[in-house]
Parts: sequence; structure tokens; C-alpha cells
Amino acid sequence: MRLCLTCRHMAPAGAPFCGHCGRSFGGRLCSQWHLSPPSARYCVHCRRTALSDPTSFIPLGWVGPGITVLMFIIAATGIWRVAGRPVEAMAVHLLRIGIVLFIFSLFLPPPVRSGLHRTAVASIGFLGKMAGRLIVFAARWMIAQIKAKP
Repeated sequence: MRLCLTCRHMAPAGAPFCGHCGRSFGGRLCSQWHLSPPSARYCVHCRRTALSDPTSFIPLGWVGPGITVLMFIIAATGIWRVAGRPVEAMAVHLLRIGIVLFIFSLFLPPPVRSGLHRTAVASIGFLGKMAGRLIVFAARWMIAQIKAKP
């Protein structure tokens, strides 16, 4: 993935230009797709003067593996600290992970951030449904225990 520094939108790694603003990555392109330096006034291969506007970009191929390694480290330290402790300690650790993820999401490009937001909202909704079902199950079990006593 590439982050266009002109419009702050993402593009695939091999794309020659930004799909949002139309500027070319790493140089100027002519109509024959020849790549020229960003400061060129004409194509160095075919001498055409109609060139695209250049833009700089940041390669983001490291983001996915980097976040994966970081989350593994956070989870491993959390499991090591929480092992043998009550559920409250696990809840506090999950809250810490959520805060760290929120802080990291502030530095991500808008398309990645919105995808992460949708995933987080779906996860919270799923956890809410599971908690509701657990509460209903516990209530039914307690009622059954009360009725079973003579």
C-alpha cells in the first residue's frame, strides 16, 4: 500500500498513480506511461510535453506486520501478567489493549481508520450480544436452582 502525500488516500503498492487525485508516484508520466523525473518538463523517452503532476508517497507495507507483532507482544505480556488472577484483571488488560489500539488508530490513514472503526463497532456489538446471552443464561440457571430446592 502507498499513502499519497497530496490527498492522503491509499493506493495499491504497484499503482503508478493515485486513484483519487490522479498524481503519479515517483515521477511524471507521459501518455505512453514513460516515467520521467519529477522535475522534467518533457518525457525523457519520447519527448512529449504533456506530463502528469508528480507526488510523493509513503510505502505502508510495514503497517500490517508491525501492528501484528505489536499486538502479539501486548497480548503475551498481558497473558503473563493476568495468569492466575481474577476476571477483573483480564477486563482491565482488555481495556488497556483497547486504549492502545485507539491511540494507534489516530495515526492511520482515513480509509484504514474507517475500516478499523467498522471492525471495532462490529466486535463491540458481538461482545454485547454475548454478554446479554450470558446474563439470560445465568438468570435462568439461578431460577432453576431456586425452584429445585425443596
